[in-house]
Amino acid sequence: MKKEVEIIITPLYKPKTYQRRLSMWSVRLIIAGCIFFILLAGLGVYLLYYANQQNMAIRYLYERNFTLEQENKKVTELQNQLKYLETERAKIALMLGSDKNPPPIDLEHLDEVYQPLEKPEISPIGARFQVAPTTGYIISRGVSKGHAGVDFAAQLGIPVFAIGSGVVEDVGIDTFYGNFIRLDLGDGYHGFYGHLYKIVKVKDDTVNAGDIVGYVGSSGKSSAPHLHFELWQIKDGKQINLDPESELKSILKPKMTTKN
Repeated sequence: MKKEVEIIITPLYKPKTYQRRLSMWSVRLIIAGCIFFILLAGLGVYLLYYANQQNMAIRYLYERNFTLEQENKKVTELQNQLKYLETERAKIALMLGSDKNPPPIDLEHLDEVYQPLEKPEISPIGARFQVAPTTGYIISRGVSKGHAGVDFAAQLGIPVFAIGSGVVEDVGIDTFYGNFIRLDLGDGYHGFYGHLYKIVKVKDDTVNAGDIVGYVGSSGKSSAPHLHFELWQIKDGKQINLDPESELKSILKPKMTTKN
């Protein structure tokens, strides 16, 4: 007997019945077709989703590439500006003669890099101050109202000398002058050194003219490496601020100084 499947459809809205007999082969074919179309529809949905994701990725990459191109233009502009500034810096360095400066200093081994300068001979009648406070300097600012000392602009790490023999009166850190050292030079004279990078003496140490007491720095309120040096004299218990340029005029090198 041939296997068949009978399909009966009875609508609710009218009294008529639809009846159809299908062979098992036809039923299987219909089921396979339905499964195929379901899979095809699923594949279509997946491909549509995948295409949408790819489109979003391409749009993101396009926007990202556009942003990177704009950033690259900025980098190129900055490189051109940097080259221009470097050229200008080289011109300024040449005009100032900074290309003749000594090589960078190893700040961790200052004592090994610099040795005390040779002390000048003392005149027959004797000289209280025998050595300039530092070397390789330019006097960038002199004594004036509100500025009690002289600023010796010099390279960071250049040695600072005791201008005469005496005793270390005080060593410390000041908010304005940074690392400082004060020497008692005898007969009421006192030397004050400020903005030092490093101090190599301690309180009550005895020093001779030309001894290294520290190194030029930019500690405290300072915009560039320099030595702030003051010279005082105590008379009748009062402090008199002296002009180091006048007191040390026989020691300083006039051709290397520029007064404000």
